[in-house]
Amino acid sequence: MEDIAFESLTIKEEKPVDELANKIAQNVKLIYSDIMDEMVQGTTGLRKILSVGSPPNDKVLVTGVLPRLVTFLDDSAPQILQFESCWCLSNIASGTAAHTKQVVENGALVPLVKLLSPNSKAMEDLKEQCVWAIGNITGESPKYRDEALYLGVIDHLVDFASKTKVLNSLRIISWTISNLCRGKPPPPFHLVSPALSLLETLVHYPDQEINIDATWAVGHMSTNASPEVTQCIVDRPALVKRMVELMLSPTQAIMVPALRVVGNIASSSEIENTKLVISFGILPIIHGLFRHAKKTVRKEAFWIASNIAVGSPLLIQQMIDADFYQPILHALTNENEVIECKREISWILSNTLSEATPQQVDDLVRSPILAFIPSILDTMLEHPSDKICLILLETFENILKCGDLLLEEEKKEKDLNPYLNLCGDDIIDIFKDILLQTNETDALDIKYIINDIADKYFGGTIASESDGEVPEDELVEDKSE
Repeated sequence: MEDIAFESLTIKEEKPVDELANKIAQNVKLIYSDIMDEMVQGTTGLRKILSVGSPPNDKVLVTGVLPRLVTFLDDSAPQILQFESCWCLSNIASGTAAHTKQVVENGALVPLVKLLSPNSKAMEDLKEQCVWAIGNITGESPKYRDEALYLGVIDHLVDFASKTKVLNSLRIISWTISNLCRGKPPPPFHLVSPALSLLETLVHYPDQEINIDATWAVGHMSTNASPEVTQCIVDRPALVKRMVELMLSPTQAIMVPALRVVGNIASSSEIENTKLVISFGILPIIHGLFRHAKKTVRKEAFWIASNIAVGSPLLIQQMIDADFYQPILHALTNENEVIECKREISWILSNTLSEATPQQVDDLVRSPILAFIPSILDTMLEHPSDKICLILLETFENILKCGDLLLEEEKKEKDLNPYLNLCGDDIIDIFKDILLQTNETDALDIKYIINDIADKYFGGTIASESDGEVPEDELVEDKSE
């Protein structure tokens, strides 16, 4: 009975399928006609079939009509035929990777880019449809992206954008440029850099959709960029300033790429670039984002702060003056904060202790508000098996070294390190617990640093239970002179 029921359902479905196949065949027949009106009629009919929610791309492609549609993009064809054919190709290219591949392999990219040329007689609606088709194709793979770029598509898009006043055209141009800037490996920068002047305009445009795509385009350019590429972006201060402003956008799709651009600039080797974004008011914005509801936003904000901290004592002082470290340490010890954010915070502290002056370290460590050392120790104990433990352990060691430097400056080398009394009475127990729980990858490094600290500041090394040398609660006394 079940077989009969299913067979019955299949029979009911066959009729509309046959009707669709017949409609496709009828339109394809018209497309191959020698009469122009019939070509247009068939291409328009096929476009309508391909414009439904789930277009029957495979059923259309199996007819072999694709090469014929590509020939309709020729300069000699009427624009209505070019337009309808371009729309068909765009819809097919928006399907699976296999569909896009067939469009490219049948030579569609060259005539599509040619129709965008300033010398082309194509009207606004045809150019807009070409941009859409190119966006669908280039968004599929870096290979197709680069093929379009080497055909000069960026220059054509910039030219089209400078002449159009149609909002939808600008939206599609922004989206297509974003596709042309993304992907791994990244596109050759010299082929996308001509878009920077346009992107600088588009990120200021009063339209959210355009802002989103333009900001992502700049974000893609700045990611893993060479110093030369970063400098090209920095050389447009109005663009950089706008990225800082967009960090305050309530729309996460704008805020996140803006954060990424600013962070990439701040992470460059040129300290002047970091100073530039600070001059545009980045510090209070980041400070506010430390408590953002979205963890991805908080992580980006902490990441930017870690890049600023690696700059110089001058930049660290600006972070201190902006009250950065209280919310940072609060997040570090907050059990509800995600580990991804805590890792970024650990790098902020590590970079700070590596670059700060001994006096800056002293101000931070002795602050009764911050509880700097207890926060670090508590977090190490909470995450003994995560990379964060090693980073913070190295930071703690740097704090003690800064204490030694202060004693040297004050010619009090024989005095006790000034920060030891801030460590608490259970510091050795904390070290033992960490040694027992640390992961295998970092175990040797952690054991080495802990024993180095214990030997230098507490008069002996610490044996973990697995060493089998001494009871767990004993310190191994250093017998050396």
